[in-house]
Amino acid sequence: MKLDLPPNSHTSRRFIGAVQYFSISQIFNATNLHSSGRETKCPNMFVPVCAVSELQEGELYRFDIRDRPLLVVMYDGSVFATDSICTHQEADLSLGMFSRGIITCPLHRAMFRVDDGEVVSGPDGSSPDSIRRLGFYRAKIENGQVYVDLPQNA
Repeated sequence: MKLDLPPNSHTSRRFIGAVQYFSISQIFNATNLHSSGRETKCPNMFVPVCAVSELQEGELYRFDIRDRPLLVVMYDGSVFATDSICTHQEADLSLGMFSRGIITCPLHRAMFRVDDGEVVSGPDGSSPDSIRRLGFYRAKIENGQVYVDLPQNA
């Protein structure tokens, strides 16, 4: 099944410094059709985020999808998606650094693994147990598009 944006949707992009911010408006709700013929909401749904061609290897990109700030990174040929807000003091991680699979917060240098959101190092080198891990979302590439699996209520 291919997911497309509705005709009245649009993707907007704005640049602040070297960071790109994206948002997709009017994402449609997914439904499943049961054998009874009635529709019910899906608990999760892969939603389109961007074209693969918009991503550069190792760069941090923020996308606001359904009012949720997501951080998307192409690393080692795969796409990863986490929350874009640090669990310490809510800094925007897209303004941070990325190296060897590790996202570093721009505010107090907390470090998170991109592949699962686990804390590698707390703020200013403190224990990883001092803050929560990042929310992590399954991501996939299909037909040149990046999709992220978000909960329906996201």
